[in-house]
Amino acid sequence: MNILITGASRGIGRATALLAGTQKGWNVGINYLNDSIAANSAVDEINNHPSSGKAIALQGDMTREEDVLRIFSTFEKTYGKINGVVINAGITAPALPLADMSLERLKKIFDTNILGPYLTARECARRIPTGGSIVIVSSAASRLGAPNEYVDYAGSKGAMDTLTTGLSKELGPRGVRVNAVRPGIIKTEIHERGTQDGGRVERLGVTTPLGRAGESEGVAGAVVWLLGEGVSYVTGAVVDVAGGR
Repeated sequence: MNILITGASRGIGRATALLAGTQKGWNVGINYLNDSIAANSAVDEINNHPSSGKAIALQGDMTREEDVLRIFSTFEKTYGKINGVVINAGITAPALPLADMSLERLKKIFDTNILGPYLTARECARRIPTGGSIVIVSSAASRLGAPNEYVDYAGSKGAMDTLTTGLSKELGPRGVRVNAVRPGIIKTEIHERGTQDGGRVERLGVTTPLGRAGESEGVAGAVVWLLGEGVSYVTGAVVDVAGGR
Protein backbone atom coordinates (compact mmCIF):
# COMPACT_ATOMS: atom_id res chain seq x y z
CA MET A 1 0.00 0.00 0.00
CA ASN A 2 1.02 3.58 -0.62
CA ILE A 3 0.17 5.87 2.31
CA LEU A 4 0.59 9.66 2.59
CA ILE A 5 0.65 11.19 6.09
CA THR A 6 0.49 14.92 6.69
CA GLY A 7 2.35 16.41 9.63
CA ALA A 8 4.39 13.23 9.99
CA SER A 9 7.74 14.44 11.31
CA ARG A 10 6.67 14.27 14.97
CA GLY A 11 4.18 12.82 17.42
CA ILE A 12 1.23 10.78 16.18
CA GLY A 13 2.10 11.35 12.52
CA ARG A 14 5.63 10.05 12.97
CA ALA A 15 4.49 7.05 15.02
CA THR A 16 1.95 6.19 12.32
CA ALA A 17 4.58 6.49 9.59
CA LEU A 18 6.98 4.19 11.42
CA LEU A 19 4.31 1.60 12.15
CA ALA A 20 3.01 1.65 8.58
CA GLY A 21 6.48 1.50 7.06
CA THR A 22 8.41 -0.86 9.31
CA GLN A 23 5.66 -3.22 10.51
CA LYS A 24 3.20 -3.22 7.61
CA GLY A 25 5.77 -2.80 4.86
CA TRP A 26 3.82 0.02 3.24
CA ASN A 27 5.36 2.85 1.22
CA VAL A 28 4.99 6.09 3.17
CA GLY A 29 5.03 9.77 2.27
CA ILE A 30 6.12 11.85 5.26
CA ASN A 31 4.89 15.40 4.93
CA TYR A 32 6.47 18.10 7.10
CA LEU A 33 6.47 21.89 7.27
CA ASN A 34 9.78 23.00 8.77
CA ASP A 35 11.64 20.21 10.58
CA SER A 36 13.54 18.46 7.79
CA ILE A 37 15.88 16.77 10.28
CA ALA A 38 13.01 15.02 12.08
CA ALA A 39 11.28 14.12 8.81
CA ASN A 40 14.42 12.66 7.24
CA SER A 41 15.17 10.77 10.45
CA ALA A 42 11.82 9.00 10.12
CA VAL A 43 12.47 8.35 6.44
CA ASP A 44 15.86 6.82 7.23
CA GLU A 45 14.39 4.63 9.97
CA ILE A 46 11.88 3.18 7.53
CA ASN A 47 14.26 2.81 4.59
CA ASN A 48 16.92 1.13 6.73
CA HIS A 49 14.53 -1.37 8.30
CA PRO A 50 15.09 -4.86 6.81
CA SER A 51 11.43 -5.70 6.18
CA SER A 52 9.93 -2.28 5.58
CA GLY A 53 8.44 -0.45 2.69
CA LYS A 54 10.02 2.72 1.38
CA ALA A 55 9.59 6.31 2.52
CA ILE A 56 10.04 9.80 1.15
CA ALA A 57 10.03 13.20 2.87
CA LEU A 58 7.64 15.75 1.34
CA GLN A 59 8.03 19.35 2.50
CA GLY A 60 5.02 21.58 2.16
CA ASP A 61 2.45 23.80 3.82
CA MET A 62 -0.88 21.97 3.69
CA THR A 63 -2.77 25.29 3.86
CA ARG A 64 -1.35 26.24 0.44
CA GLU A 65 -3.16 24.69 -2.50
CA GLU A 66 -0.05 24.59 -4.67
CA ASP A 67 1.86 22.70 -1.98
CA VAL A 68 -0.94 20.18 -1.53
CA LEU A 69 -1.06 19.50 -5.28
CA ARG A 70 2.72 19.17 -5.50
CA ILE A 71 2.93 16.78 -2.54
CA PHE A 72 0.25 14.46 -3.92
CA SER A 73 1.76 14.52 -7.41
CA THR A 74 5.30 13.88 -6.17
CA PHE A 75 4.18 10.96 -4.06
CA GLU A 76 2.25 9.40 -6.95
CA LYS A 77 5.18 9.84 -9.33
CA THR A 78 7.41 8.06 -6.81
CA TYR A 79 5.18 5.15 -5.72
CA GLY A 80 2.09 5.12 -7.93
CA LYS A 81 -1.55 5.48 -6.91
CA ILE A 82 -2.22 6.55 -3.34
CA ASN A 83 -4.18 3.93 -1.39
CA GLY A 84 -4.55 5.85 1.84
CA VAL A 85 -4.08 9.26 3.43
CA VAL A 86 -3.78 10.23 7.08
CA ILE A 87 -4.88 13.84 7.58
CA ASN A 88 -2.93 14.69 10.70
CA ALA A 89 -1.22 18.09 10.41
CA GLY A 90 -2.45 20.47 13.09
CA ILE A 91 -1.40 22.94 15.78
CA THR A 92 -2.41 24.37 19.14
CA ALA A 93 -1.48 27.67 20.77
CA PRO A 94 -0.84 28.67 24.41
CA ALA A 95 -3.76 27.95 26.74
CA LEU A 96 -6.13 30.93 26.99
CA PRO A 97 -9.82 31.64 27.46
CA LEU A 98 -11.55 32.69 24.26
CA ALA A 99 -11.89 36.29 25.46
CA ASP A 100 -8.10 36.67 25.37
CA MET A 101 -7.48 35.14 21.94
CA SER A 102 -6.30 37.41 19.14
CA LEU A 103 -7.68 37.41 15.62
CA GLU A 104 -4.24 36.40 14.36
CA ARG A 105 -4.25 33.32 16.57
CA LEU A 106 -7.76 32.32 15.53
CA LYS A 107 -6.93 32.64 11.84
CA LYS A 108 -3.78 30.57 12.21
CA ILE A 109 -5.56 27.81 14.12
CA PHE A 110 -8.44 27.65 11.67
CA ASP A 111 -6.25 27.84 8.56
CA THR A 112 -3.98 25.06 9.77
CA ASN A 113 -6.57 22.81 11.40
CA ILE A 114 -9.55 23.30 9.07
CA LEU A 115 -8.53 24.78 5.72
CA GLY A 116 -5.46 22.53 5.41
CA PRO A 117 -7.33 19.30 6.15
CA TYR A 118 -10.18 20.30 3.82
CA LEU A 119 -7.74 20.97 0.97
CA THR A 120 -6.07 17.64 1.67
CA ALA A 121 -9.39 15.83 1.82
CA ARG A 122 -10.48 17.43 -1.45
CA GLU A 123 -7.37 16.12 -3.16
CA CYS A 124 -7.99 12.70 -1.64
CA ALA A 125 -11.49 12.75 -3.10
CA ARG A 126 -10.04 13.49 -6.53
CA ARG A 127 -7.31 10.84 -6.48
CA ILE A 128 -7.89 7.90 -4.15
CA PRO A 129 -9.19 4.85 -6.05
CA THR A 130 -11.83 2.32 -5.05
CA GLY A 131 -10.74 0.42 -1.98
CA GLY A 132 -8.79 3.38 -0.63
CA SER A 133 -9.00 4.81 2.86
CA ILE A 134 -8.76 8.20 4.57
CA VAL A 135 -8.15 8.57 8.29
CA ILE A 136 -8.62 12.01 9.86
CA VAL A 137 -6.95 12.82 13.18
CA SER A 138 -9.48 14.71 15.29
CA SER A 139 -9.30 15.15 19.08
CA ALA A 140 -11.31 14.36 22.18
CA ALA A 141 -11.33 18.16 22.60
CA SER A 142 -14.03 18.26 19.92
CA ARG A 143 -16.54 16.77 22.38
CA LEU A 144 -15.04 18.16 25.62
CA GLY A 145 -14.69 21.77 24.45
CA ALA A 146 -11.31 22.51 26.10
CA PRO A 147 -12.69 25.50 28.09
CA ASN A 148 -10.22 28.18 29.18
CA GLU A 149 -7.48 26.48 27.18
CA TYR A 150 -8.15 25.65 23.53
CA VAL A 151 -11.74 26.30 22.53
CA ASP A 152 -10.42 27.37 19.11
CA TYR A 153 -8.53 24.09 18.72
CA ALA A 154 -11.55 22.14 19.97
CA GLY A 155 -13.77 23.87 17.42
CA SER A 156 -11.37 23.10 14.62
CA LYS A 157 -11.41 19.42 15.59
CA GLY A 158 -15.20 19.50 15.68
CA ALA A 159 -14.95 20.41 12.02
CA MET A 160 -12.89 17.24 11.49
CA ASP A 161 -15.66 15.12 12.99
CA THR A 162 -18.14 16.74 10.61
CA LEU A 163 -15.78 16.28 7.66
CA THR A 164 -15.50 12.59 8.49
CA THR A 165 -19.26 12.15 8.49
CA GLY A 166 -19.90 14.12 5.31
CA LEU A 167 -17.01 12.86 3.23
CA SER A 168 -17.67 9.24 4.16
CA LYS A 169 -21.14 9.63 2.67
CA GLU A 170 -19.78 11.32 -0.47
CA LEU A 171 -17.08 8.74 -1.13
CA GLY A 172 -18.83 5.60 0.14
CA PRO A 173 -20.53 4.89 -3.21
CA ARG A 174 -17.06 4.91 -4.81
CA GLY A 175 -15.77 2.33 -2.34
CA VAL A 176 -13.53 4.79 -0.46
CA ARG A 177 -13.71 4.69 3.34
CA VAL A 178 -13.36 7.78 5.58
CA ASN A 179 -12.88 7.42 9.33
CA ALA A 180 -11.38 9.42 12.20
CA VAL A 181 -9.54 8.87 15.44
CA ARG A 182 -10.04 11.17 18.44
CA PRO A 183 -6.92 11.08 20.64
CA GLY A 184 -7.16 12.26 24.23
CA ILE A 185 -4.24 13.16 26.48
CA ILE A 186 -1.27 11.84 24.52
CA LYS A 187 2.41 12.36 25.32
CA THR A 188 3.31 14.63 22.42
CA GLU A 189 4.94 18.05 22.10
CA ILE A 190 1.66 19.63 21.01
CA HIS A 191 0.32 19.27 24.56
CA GLU A 192 3.49 20.28 26.37
CA ARG A 193 4.01 23.46 24.36
CA GLY A 194 0.61 24.86 25.24
CA THR A 195 1.07 25.34 29.00
CA GLN A 196 3.57 27.25 31.06
CA ASP A 197 4.20 24.53 33.63
CA GLY A 198 4.78 21.79 31.04
CA GLY A 199 2.96 19.26 33.22
CA ARG A 200 -0.45 19.16 31.52
CA VAL A 201 -0.12 15.64 30.14
CA GLU A 202 0.74 14.05 33.48
CA ARG A 203 -1.79 16.18 35.38
CA LEU A 204 -4.71 15.27 33.13
CA GLY A 205 -3.59 11.77 32.29
CA VAL A 206 -4.24 10.53 35.83
CA THR A 207 -7.86 11.76 35.61
CA THR A 208 -8.74 9.27 32.87
CA PRO A 209 -10.33 5.90 33.71
CA LEU A 210 -7.06 4.22 32.70
CA GLY A 211 -5.21 6.55 35.05
CA ARG A 212 -2.47 7.60 32.66
CA ALA A 213 -1.68 9.54 29.52
CA GLY A 214 -1.49 7.72 26.21
CA GLU A 215 1.41 7.20 23.83
CA SER A 216 1.60 8.18 20.17
CA GLU A 217 2.10 4.54 19.25
CA GLY A 218 -1.30 3.66 20.71
CA VAL A 219 -3.01 6.18 18.45
CA ALA A 220 -0.93 5.05 15.48
CA GLY A 221 -2.20 1.50 15.99
CA ALA A 222 -5.78 2.68 15.64
CA VAL A 223 -4.95 4.74 12.53
CA VAL A 224 -3.20 1.85 10.80
CA TRP A 225 -6.06 -0.48 11.72
CA LEU A 226 -8.55 1.87 10.07
CA LEU A 227 -6.35 2.15 6.97
CA GLY A 228 -6.15 -1.60 6.51
CA GLU A 229 -8.37 -3.97 4.58
CA GLY A 230 -9.38 -5.83 7.73
CA VAL A 231 -12.00 -3.17 8.50
CA SER A 232 -13.34 -2.84 4.97
CA TYR A 233 -16.93 -2.33 6.18
CA VAL A 234 -16.09 0.53 8.55
CA THR A 235 -16.67 4.06 7.31
CA GLY A 236 -17.92 7.27 8.90
CA ALA A 237 -16.68 6.04 12.27
CA VAL A 238 -14.96 8.19 14.89
CA VAL A 239 -12.80 6.07 17.18
CA ASP A 240 -11.94 7.52 20.58
CA VAL A 241 -8.38 6.79 21.72
CA ALA A 242 -8.65 8.68 24.99
CA GLY A 243 -8.22 6.29 27.88
CA GLY A 244 -11.98 6.21 28.49
CA ARG A 245 -12.28 9.96 29.04
